[in-house]
Amino acid sequence: YSETSGTTNNDGTICNGASVTLTVTPSSGVDYSWSTGGTSDNISVSPSSTTSYSVTVTNPTTNCSASISASVTVNLLPNPTITFAETSGTTNNDGIICNGTSVTLTANPTTGMTYSWSAPISASGNNKVVSPSSTTAYDVTVTNSTTACSATTSSSVTVNPLPTPTISFTETSGTTNDDGITCSGDAVTLTANPTSGMTYSWAAPISATGNNKVVSPTSTTAYTVTVTNSTTNCFASVSASVTVNS
Repeated sequence: YSETSGTTNNDGTICNGASVTLTVTPSSGVDYSWSTGGTSDNISVSPSSTTSYSVTVTNPTTNCSASISASVTVNLLPNPTITFAETSGTTNNDGIICNGTSVTLTANPTTGMTYSWSAPISASGNNKVVSPSSTTAYDVTVTNSTTACSATTSSSVTVNPLPTPTISFTETSGTTNDDGITCSGDAVTLTANPTSGMTYSWAAPISATGNNKVVSPTSTTAYTVTVTNSTTNCFASVSASVTVNS
């Protein structure tokens, strides 16, 4: 045998998908008839399962012949997958997250294997925690520790952006309209932006929903709203203060 697959070179035990060259001796002065149809002293084969090969060697001068058989043992490749563990976005563990959150990647099977992740991870071990800021593909090569047979798989983490909320003011109090600087007791309308495709949760002292809120503070007050994308369930918070002049 001549091959570099599996744990030991040239032992006739290979991983599925690899090739091996079978060479019969004597290698000159005789004729060859392989079970594969080959007629030279060597054949190259890539069996997908353990297979026996035979060759008949004939002395053309005496017409005397003899046959021999040998088996190539084929070990299966791992069947790797990558699973996700995360609680971000609309559905847990689907690999679709919001920017700024983390996800645990687990290479399977989780026992009897070694693992080699490629960039951007470039590490070993079957569990990796990542926090990509944009949609990113991750590759891992899983190798059977016993047979040295390996296979690679790839999975992508999809990253949805966060909203970029702001609070605008509508008021006619004080020296300049809509600047959020009012006189004590005057009303100001707070509008959370963007104003469509979102849900809104205002913190105290409002503690309500909806993107528009009318307030009449008697002292300078900060207001905070959390804006959530209704489709991706990604959210972000913003604060703004109404300055109150006595």
